[in-house]
Amino acid sequence: MTTPLTHRSGAYRYLPGGAAFSNGLAAEAGFRIVEWEFATPQPLEIAFERVGRELAAHDRGWDALAGVDLRSPVPFDLAGFASFNTYYLDLLRRHYPLAEDEHSPLARTNVAPVESPLDQPSVRAVQVVLPDPAADGTDFVLSGVAENRGALGPKNTVAYRDTSAAGWRAKVDFVAGELAARLHSLGLSTDDARIVDVYVAQPLDWLESVLTGTFGSIAQYGLHHWPARPPVVDLDVEIGCKRLSARATLTAQEEGRS
Repeated sequence: MTTPLTHRSGAYRYLPGGAAFSNGLAAEAGFRIVEWEFATPQPLEIAFERVGRELAAHDRGWDALAGVDLRSPVPFDLAGFASFNTYYLDLLRRHYPLAEDEHSPLARTNVAPVESPLDQPSVRAVQVVLPDPAADGTDFVLSGVAENRGALGPKNTVAYRDTSAAGWRAKVDFVAGELAARLHSLGLSTDDARIVDVYVAQPLDWLESVLTGTFGSIAQYGLHHWPARPPVVDLDVEIGCKRLSARATLTAQEEGRS
């Protein structure tokens, strides 16, 4: 089981992941997680500038940023994904206090919508951690998980290029199990999830009943299906989950509300 690290702000604990993002994070008592969603996805540099203004409006620094939801025009090949992550980290470091060799503690989901009007990678939403003396520390955000074990590539992909019924079930079971393990590492349960996001190109009529076996909260809060693909070619399913205290909409002119 991965041991979570405490963020330098003391506001949350996170599970180390790759260089560009963590595996997920959970707020500590006295803090809540709020999602700021753009009215329409914004290119990364524009989005980060807008988030900076919103943080300032809340009298918070960049350390309050906890997660980023990205949308890409199409899935990347392996080389393209590596290049994108280099660009993303360079941009992040312009705003967020990261040392040159420090891995990002932020959660991240990055998917490619099936019907995408995007011409470049964009930000759909961000999650921020804000102080709240009444908060009990139940909010969390996990990074999106696809059917991949370890380094990206065919040998580590569950049911690689297998879209049979058995292949789909193997992919979904793996991803659900990985999410459950991450929640356990954070000291949480799958029943703590309030939002379960599934990114697949087409609806699977059995998916909700299968995932309800892992996330009992789906029976009350439902399942959110996004017609989208994971960010790398030859991956077919991505799932993320979170629990938020509030959501607000960001536009170019208006300040978000929380």
